[in-house]
Amino acid sequence: MTDRPNLPTTIENKQALKEGYGLIIGSLSRANAAAIYDIWSIRLRATDPQINEDINILGKASTTAPFVAYDFDYREKMYSGNLFAYIVPAGEYEFYDYRLYQTRGAFYRNWNPKNEFSMPISVKSGAINYIGEYSATKNYNWEVSSNETRDIAFFKAKYPNLDWSTLIIALPEKNNEKSILLKTN
Repeated sequence: MTDRPNLPTTIENKQALKEGYGLIIGSLSRANAAAIYDIWSIRLRATDPQINEDINILGKASTTAPFVAYDFDYREKMYSGNLFAYIVPAGEYEFYDYRLYQTRGAFYRNWNPKNEFSMPISVKSGAINYIGEYSATKNYNWEVSSNETRDIAFFKAKYPNLDWSTLIIALPEKNNEKSILLKTN
């Protein structure tokens, strides 16, 4: 089945909303098409050198099954994907790298940005920070959007014990990578 982004079985309020920490939530998806990608991932790191945090939000199909297998949290007309949740130190972060990989036997293709880029987000302390949906498109690019109605409903059902009154929308507002389209405004 699919290697999934981190989504803990349970999250306690005292962990997620601890002073100095924030819970980041969102979704990672890929375009629906016949075996479009075997690996799709985007990397997030703290920009404060005193915070040692680097997260690879990874989606990966199982290619060991007779047919490529996926384990998605949602399937929609254009995209299918998984939810993710990470408890991280509060502060400034940036998405800085991604990978799209496709293999067909001896033939493979790999897409990465030519250089590191910066797509900043802020993680607020003591809050649930919804950072958006990150979608690997069929055009070998990325699209960042807000799908908060769908995503937050999933999260509230999975973690009903969390204090959802602390939820903030913390989508990226700028980006210097041409292969990533921000559709968050």
